[in-house]
Amino acid sequence: TVTAAVIYIVVGRLIIPPINNFSVIFVWLQGVLVANSRVQEIIDTQVEVKSGSIEINDFKRINLNNINFKYENKATGQKVLNDLSFEINKGETIALVGPSGSGKSTIVDLIIRFYDPEGGSVTIDGNNIKDLDITSYRKMFGVVSQETILFNDTIENNIRLGRDTFDFDKVIESGKISNSEEFINKLEKKYQTMTGDRGVRLSGGQRQRISIARALFGNPKIIIFDEATSNLDSQSESMVQKGIENALEKSTAIIIAHRLSTIVKSDKIILMNDGKIECIGSHSQLLKTSEMYRTMFNQQFNDG
Repeated sequence: TVTAAVIYIVVGRLIIPPINNFSVIFVWLQGVLVANSRVQEIIDTQVEVKSGSIEINDFKRINLNNINFKYENKATGQKVLNDLSFEINKGETIALVGPSGSGKSTIVDLIIRFYDPEGGSVTIDGNNIKDLDITSYRKMFGVVSQETILFNDTIENNIRLGRDTFDFDKVIESGKISNSEEFINKLEKKYQTMTGDRGVRLSGGQRQRISIARALFGNPKIIIFDEATSNLDSQSESMVQKGIENALEKSTAIIIAHRLSTIVKSDKIILMNDGKIECIGSHSQLLKTSEMYRTMFNQQFNDG
């Protein structure tokens, strides 16, 4: 009948939207369940690096003593570092150079204590870092990585990174030293400018200088630069390099670099090759004594 047909159409129109909504919610729920299982897996992961009890806020010397290390998931089981030893004195600028895969980043990971060595030890002023309170120990480091991660927040908050114990003057000081004020003061809202998701509203060089300011903000005793200029063009690299040089004036620094032009002024250059130290010395010393370093240097400057 006509009445039945009208009722059928009306009821159908009322039922279809909830069915569509249910299907969308069902798909969304499956994604939530998968994400939850991944998050739960991370939460349940046991921390292998255990904290010690000795508080620390300064140092005079860090020693790496006969370090051996390999990653558990490495299929070959080959050592990444093999019987490696050197020291870092307060105030020194140490550069780690060498081919990709030679163990440069692994050394830094062991010093920060993301991992513990398989053999040997890392000591600071005679204390094994395993005996140190890991929170106070890591507060001594500021890290500028190759890939800069900025949050969708203001420049100030990206520099602070939740550290509200310092006043705004400290933010400005970090901006000046990192050479960030050169572009921040040209922005309409200056330090209150939103950076966008992952810093999309800023250029690569600007993001990296914000990253340097962030590393300097906590008054670190040791600053680590991990390929900080490798992804930048020449002009951006020049601006970032100036920020790095400003940061190095009053700090101990560890620089991982492929571009030798960025580390020629380092106090000590450690040339790595296949998990071992090929040689240690200043730029001028290595040019005279190391054929491998001399070849790397000539190749880069001839290419330039």
